[in-house]
Amino acid sequence: MDIHRQLSQRYVHFADYQKQTGHKYMELKRKKDLQYIINWAIQQDIPEKTLPRSIQALSQLTTLDLRDKQLTSLPESIGNLTQLTELDLRYNQFTSLPESIGNLTQLTKLLLQSNQFISLPESIGNLTQLTKLDLGYNQLTSLPESIGNLIQLTELYLRCNQLTSLPESIGNLTQLK
Repeated sequence: MDIHRQLSQRYVHFADYQKQTGHKYMELKRKKDLQYIINWAIQQDIPEKTLPRSIQALSQLTTLDLRDKQLTSLPESIGNLTQLTELDLRYNQFTSLPESIGNLTQLTKLLLQSNQFISLPESIGNLTQLTKLDLGYNQLTSLPESIGNLIQLTELYLRCNQLTSLPESIGNLTQLK
């Protein structure tokens, strides 16, 4: 019985150790990913007032306005800015979004107008808090079926694209004005 109790206690301590080191690893990975965003911003000459250079400030960022910066791509690590509620990428040269955009589940406003988007990732359907999605003035030929998951949308702008049909799931967007 004493051996069983000792083994049980050791296992509990080991499980606690694993949990603690796992959290530390995830914290380090998150900091590394946020540092990557900072380095990307410096490379792109994005002003500090637009994109903070502090990891702590960056992790708390709720609004990111990268409008009219002549950007052509976003880093995959953009998905680590999980507190974002508004993301403005209008008037750039984007042709695609990283799959990690679907991690920004707090977004309520996503502005992608006047880029070169041809398609959107399926993960866009994870943005279930979106109320406004502006996709106007792009080169979209189709929309992902997951667009139907965005049931909070009240505004969806699709003007001036190359769309010839819409996914059936668009009928789920009953809040559109």
